[in-house]
Amino acid sequence: DINFTRQDIREIRYASILHDFGKVGVREEVLVKAKKLYPSQLDLIKKRFQYIRKVLELDGYR
Repeated sequence: DINFTRQDIREIRYASILHDFGKVGVREEVLVKAKKLYPSQLDLIKKRFQYIRKVLELDGYR
């Protein structure tokens, strides 16, 4: 049995939303790539997360 507190469930829910949100704007071939990403592909993902972080900071989630 796994027992989660209400806070645990809330954090898991937010993590799953952020996980899905983080995939928005990343090309499909990058998301499903089985091997290491090329530096340009990794940069694309890093930039996307920087953008998401800024959006969340502006919305007061920090």
